Amino acid sequence: MNKTILILIVSFSLIVFAQNKFKLEADYSRFIYDDTTGYLEIYYSFYKEQLKPIQKDSDTVVSGLLNIKIINIDNNFIVVNKKWKFDSPDNSQNSLVGVLGFRLKFGNYMCTIIGKDNNDSSKADTINYTFDISEYPSNNFSISDIQLASSIQQVN
Repeated sequence: MNKTILILIVSFSLIVFAQNKFKLEADYSRFIYDDTTGYLEIYYSFYKEQLKPIQKDSDTVVSGLLNIKIINIDNNFIVVNKKWKFDSPDNSQNSLVGVLGFRLKFGNYMCTIIGKDNNDSSKADTINYTFDISEYPSNNFSISDIQLASSIQQVN
């Protein structure tokens, strides 16, 4: 009986902790741009229920911060180091989503994406990717990355 109660308490605590953990979702796709460069798209999503709403004028808004740093591993050169701030009405969609694009020379890269709640600095998440941008092989069939979607909605 005591073990059952302990298991229930621990399980409930893990569920509550997991729901309160700030989570940034991010993915990327690579495409050929020209003979020496490729194009990287980074897709990001903040879950609005995890962002702290604040009153701004007569609206309630949530705000996310995104920092993207891309380093060329071949020469250890920082090619992107930018920050973006995204505001959104609290009553719109369930997620704060978007896409950012970068033209990169062929090479090997490491990308660090840091997402934060602009209204609560204790809420942050970091994602790291390594990837390469390379030309299509001339003797093989190949395609750019494929991006799958779980939901596509028309925005008015």
